[in-house]
Amino acid sequence: MEERKTFQYIVLGLFVAFIIGGVIAFSTFRSGDSVGTGDPVLIWGTLSEQVFGSFVGEISKGDDSISIIYRYIPEDQFLQEVVEKLASGTGPDVLLYPHKYLWRLSDKIVPIPYESYSARNFTESFVEEGELFLRNDGILALPISIDPLVMYWNRDIFQTAGIAEAPKFWDEFLLLTRKLTIRDDAGNITQSTVAIGEYQNITNAKEILSAMFLQGGSSIAMIAGNGNFVSTLSNSGASESVLGFYSEFANPSKSIYSWNRSLPLSKNYFISGDLAVYFGFASELSDIRTKNPNLNFSVAPFPQLRDSRIRKTFGTLYGVSLLRSSRNLEGAFATISRITSKDSLLRLSERTSVPAPHRGLLGIQADNAAAAVFAEAALQSGGWMDPDPKKTESYFATMVNAVSSGSSNLSGALSRVAQEITNAARR
Repeated sequence: MEERKTFQYIVLGLFVAFIIGGVIAFSTFRSGDSVGTGDPVLIWGTLSEQVFGSFVGEISKGDDSISIIYRYIPEDQFLQEVVEKLASGTGPDVLLYPHKYLWRLSDKIVPIPYESYSARNFTESFVEEGELFLRNDGILALPISIDPLVMYWNRDIFQTAGIAEAPKFWDEFLLLTRKLTIRDDAGNITQSTVAIGEYQNITNAKEILSAMFLQGGSSIAMIAGNGNFVSTLSNSGASESVLGFYSEFANPSKSIYSWNRSLPLSKNYFISGDLAVYFGFASELSDIRTKNPNLNFSVAPFPQLRDSRIRKTFGTLYGVSLLRSSRNLEGAFATISRITSKDSLLRLSERTSVPAPHRGLLGIQADNAAAAVFAEAALQSGGWMDPDPKKTESYFATMVNAVSSGSSNLSGALSRVAQEITNAARR
């Protein structure tokens, strides 16, 4: 619990004068209820134009006080585009982005003072992962959407093997692999139980490992008491257990051997009907159905540790932040307060088909089996302050490959990636 709380305390000191200026600007606010200062609010984000545009159109229908100009930027281009435009003196008032970019953008954001949006209101309204956006001088972003990691499972494969239910706990996979993984006479895998153990051909490998590390009690990265950014991956024997368990599924000498580098990308293998269990995000449901309408599959919660009282998965949390370069902070604050209201979040969720991050909506969104799983997963979602998503993707891949190839032991691989993550946070 203490590790989780430390995410709330992000290092101060950068651009202090601008922060003070931002607070002064906010001091004129009483609340975000009165929208509009006359000028349109420019938002750049990673949600599609179709989704966000229709959402804005609905909430602004008959309300001339809401004026938003939205620009969609593909997620893989977003960070570079924003940094370059801000450096050139151009940019929006508001950013809408996944939490993995929070650290890289934090020095460009004006924190919302707690006098304008109280910490109590925030924590009572939003799921726990939203606390990644809190720091001691204010709120870096307001949550607008959450996309949790869940388990998709092939019902035909399970039923053919006489298994009625999806696994709930990790230890169940020790027996499942013996029943569900099929190899030909040459030892080649022709049907796999689960895609873990390797990295490059596993969709969402970094997020799967992150969920498992979080379940083991590691915060992965944190802001220490002295204000320094540090990775905690090498500080726990639980992290070694997680990495060791993960890696054994790619070891041909183990009875749980179920995956190797020669197999197709895991999502494609699941869609083709040859993978029993696939770990994917809630947002992937529609794509899977579209690409194989005949696939008989269902959705279940991400597996957990059997003896743990805490249930955890990984979630991609999207937030909206105010930029310190904005010339319309008052209008921007009023706008993000409006689009993250309970009613607005419900409307956006209906368009994205992923849960709203508002606690008060998750119960009423569970109107079908998949939605119920997604809502529960949203409450259980966690994340971490990623200093550089592209670099850490490479670090995780190197860690897994070092263990699977035998070039490093578990402790050495974790120590190396922890140091690399820590170094990546240096500005």
